[in-house]
Amino acid sequence: VKQTNNMKIPNNSQWYDPKSTWTQETWEGEIIKNIYMATYDFWFTMPMCPDAKILWDFCEPLGRAVLTAKPSPYSPPVVDKAKFDWVNKNLGPHKSDAFICCNRDEKAQYAKGHVLVDDDPRNCKAWEDAGGHAIYHPYKFEKQGDSLVCIEHGDINETINKIKEFLHV
Repeated sequence: VKQTNNMKIPNNSQWYDPKSTWTQETWEGEIIKNIYMATYDFWFTMPMCPDAKILWDFCEPLGRAVLTAKPSPYSPPVVDKAKFDWVNKNLGPHKSDAFICCNRDEKAQYAKGHVLVDDDPRNCKAWEDAGGHAIYHPYKFEKQGDSLVCIEHGDINETINKIKEFLHV
């Protein structure tokens, strides 16, 4: 599937709701979203969240890993590659850091004794249920012209303070 410049992923708040409650419009948007999210360009050109580098640098001495979910269990391998390349482009290569790209429902297997910072409340709940500490750090992007722009995001200082509290640093 090739990304097109005119492809538009509809903004839809229902994506975090149970699928049994989705409207026809949400289902139609899901099809568009899945096509677009299966491309290399979607992930590689994703803008970095505001203050992401601050969080990344703060976590360096604590030990850090990128734990990212595929958009679907059927995502092509190009998604993993694009996400890995994105990390290296935006955060820089760090030999001591782990990079794990798995299915969303597999993330929680890494929870025990670790802190997760995530933008999906479902991932945070599963992480905490599995014995880890989770920090919900939301962000919302909106397409403006040909670019994605972050229009809302969590407070980085609040997130860092929660990490310090959980890790006693």
